[in-house]
Amino acid sequence: MTTKECSSCKTSNPISASFCRKCGHRFPEHTKPGKSQMCHIENFSIKKQSNGKFLVEWVTVNADKVILNGRDVTGKNKFIATVKGSQTISLRAENATSYDEKEANVVYDSQTIYKDKIVEKKVTSGTNVFAIVFLVLFILLSALLIHYAYQLENRNYSGDRYLSNIFGYKPYLLVNGSNEGRKVNVPAQGASLMYDVKTNASEYEVLDLPNWCTLEKNGSHFIIRATKNRQSDRTANIRIKTKSDEVTMRLEQSSYRPQRLLVNDKKVVDSNLSAASGQITYKVDTDADSYEITSLSSWFKVIAQGTESFTISYEENPKHTERTDWFKVKAEGMEVKINLTQATQKITGEIKDITVEYDVYENDVKGMKIHLKFSVQNMKGFKGRCVAYMYYEDGTPLKDTNGSYRTTDGQCSFGKDFTPSYDRSTFNDFVIFVPLKELEADKGEHNMKFSCTIWDKSSDSSTSIANSDYYSFTLTKK
Repeated sequence: MTTKECSSCKTSNPISASFCRKCGHRFPEHTKPGKSQMCHIENFSIKKQSNGKFLVEWVTVNADKVILNGRDVTGKNKFIATVKGSQTISLRAENATSYDEKEANVVYDSQTIYKDKIVEKKVTSGTNVFAIVFLVLFILLSALLIHYAYQLENRNYSGDRYLSNIFGYKPYLLVNGSNEGRKVNVPAQGASLMYDVKTNASEYEVLDLPNWCTLEKNGSHFIIRATKNRQSDRTANIRIKTKSDEVTMRLEQSSYRPQRLLVNDKKVVDSNLSAASGQITYKVDTDADSYEITSLSSWFKVIAQGTESFTISYEENPKHTERTDWFKVKAEGMEVKINLTQATQKITGEIKDITVEYDVYENDVKGMKIHLKFSVQNMKGFKGRCVAYMYYEDGTPLKDTNGSYRTTDGQCSFGKDFTPSYDRSTFNDFVIFVPLKELEADKGEHNMKFSCTIWDKSSDSSTSIANSDYYSFTLTKK
C-alpha cells in the first residue's frame, strides 16, 4: 500500500505524508521512527448534561501526561465537569519534548449556555419564533460585517486598531497555548520540536533561526529541527511574529559529549596471539563520531578499520620467548587498552641414528667417535649443544674426577655446540670425540653405555629438545 486516506476529507495521500495535501489534517503517525514524538490534541469537545454538568471528551497523540483544569487525567479520554456560572475548561497534553493546549469558555444558567463564543438558547413556549429568527439573522450579519472590517483593518493598517478596541476583537498570538516566551532545553544529540500557533492574524513568520536549526512550516504549526551539537553550549532566540504580536522562544542546547567506548565489550582487552603470523579482528562500540588506534608497534599494524570494527595483522615471533606489547583505541577523551601476548615458536628435535667408531685418533689422542644424525626445527640462528652422557651398564653415572669433561653434578659427559642455519636443519654426521683417558674407570674391562641429548641454549636456561636411546660399548682400562 503506497497511499493513505485522510480521515477528515477522505483525500488519498502518499503513505509518507505527515499532513493531508488538501485540508492540512495532521496524520497521527506524522512522526517517523528515530525522530521526536510530538505531542498533539487531536480532538477536544464539551457537551451539555443536566444540572450544570458537562461531558468533556478528548483524543491525544504522543502524550505522556494529560492535565484537565489542573487535574491529572492521564490514561482517560472523558470527564464530567460541574460548571457554576462562568468557567474556562483547559486541557493540556505533554511529553518530554513538546506539549499542546486547548481551552473552552463555558457559562451555565437555566437559559443560556456559552461555549467557545457560540451561543445556544432554549426556545420556550409562547416565544415569537419569527422575532427570534430575525434577531439571529441580524446578529450574524452584524458579526460578519464587523469581522470583515477587522480583517481589512488588520491587513492594511499598522497603526491603532479602532475596531478591535471598540468591539473587543483584539489580535492575538499563542504559541503552544501561551503568548509569553519560553525557554526550551534542546537535547545535545539533536531533536525535532513542534510548535502549535493560534492567531487571528492572516499570517505569521518565524525569524532569527540559527544555522544549526532548520524550519518546516505547515499552516497552524511549525517544526524546528536542531542538529547534534558538537561544539560548545549554544543558545538562540527565535521570534514568532505577526503584524501586531510577537513571541520569543529561547533555545538552549548543551554540547554533546560521547559517553561510551568499548572494544569487544570491555575497557581492557587481553589478546593471546599464536607464534606464527596471523590476523585478529576487534569489535568497537562507541557513541562518538570516530575513533583512532594509537601506539602501534613494529611487529603489528592495522590492515582494516570501519565504524564498528578493525583488524590488525601481526608478524611471526622470531624469538623463543613470549613477547608482549599493547596499543590503545581512543575517542573523544575515552580510551581502551589492548594487551598483546604472542607465544614463542616451539623448538623441536629428533635424533635419528647413532654409530660409534672405536680406536681412532684426534690430535694424537686415542678415543672413540660418536656419529649422530639429528634434525631440529624452529632453531635458525640459535645456539644448541649435543651431549653424550656416560654410564655403567647398570645405569650408574660414570664420574669425572679431573674436572675436564663433566656435568655440574660431576657426571662424565662430552658435548659439542652447533648453530642451525635454517628453520628446519638436519645434521647427517655430527661427531663427538671421546678421549679414552677421560673415561675414568678402574683398570679392567667394563660394560658401559651412553645416551645423547640435544639442548636448546638460546635462553638463560637450557631446554632439552631430543633424547636418544642408550648405546652400549665395552671399555678396557689398562
